[in-house]
Amino acid sequence: MERSLNHLKRRDVLKACGFGALGLALGGKRLGPVATSAAPGSRWVKKNGLFKPAAEAKVALIKGNDRRQITYQALRRIEDDVLASIGNKKILIKPNFVITTRQLAATHVDAVRGILDFLKPHHKNQITIGESTISREGTFDGFKNYGYLPLEKEYNVKLID
Repeated sequence: MERSLNHLKRRDVLKACGFGALGLALGGKRLGPVATSAAPGSRWVKKNGLFKPAAEAKVALIKGNDRRQITYQALRRIEDDVLASIGNKKILIKPNFVITTRQLAATHVDAVRGILDFLKPHHKNQITIGESTISREGTFDGFKNYGYLPLEKEYNVKLID
């Protein structure tokens, strides 16, 4: 018998919670820790049973109204760290398209332009912009609706779904 979330009976909720608790009691010990050490070359160390950064992270806060410019300026403030972590690796920029028809639910294209402006003089290989939205319209509709398509010619990037 299928029910929507708005029509669950109290008894069904309690039954589901009971089975969940029973499952944890019987098999929870088998789950164990996910990892016992950080990945080789990782910047994380295990302290008191928790993974913590080996060094303090640097951040940059920039005030302004131009998304492109403030993104670029923020990256310039931490340029050495960013470039050291990239090295000769391939670059994938992953914007966030929650849906493809409402700009407020997506990374603004000008923020991505700021990233590309920063990377262009330092990275000669093609950069990929990749996303996979849950919207039924599809990711390329999001690229079109939010103004990402011109980036292919402006910056020689590859857009992928």
